[in-house]
Amino acid sequence: MERPSTRKEKVKPFVPNQIVIVEVPPCKLYGEYPWHEGDHLLYIGEIVNMPDHVIVADHHGHIHWGYHLENFRHPTEDEI
Repeated sequence: MERPSTRKEKVKPFVPNQIVIVEVPPCKLYGEYPWHEGDHLLYIGEIVNMPDHVIVADHHGHIHWGYHLENFRHPTEDEI
């Protein structure tokens, strides 16, 4: 059963093994995020017991988890 999303805007869902783009992280946390706006990451999935939190991998193969889904977006055709 699919649970309703708490995201502000309706966006088609991410699927595992898809490239996602980093949006601007919250200003107060900007220095704590390991990436910058526009970085490409591999979306691995959503954390089951932490709704709207994701697992992603960077280009070094490092796995990052617990970041908010709203801080990522689908790439445009030009970014692929």
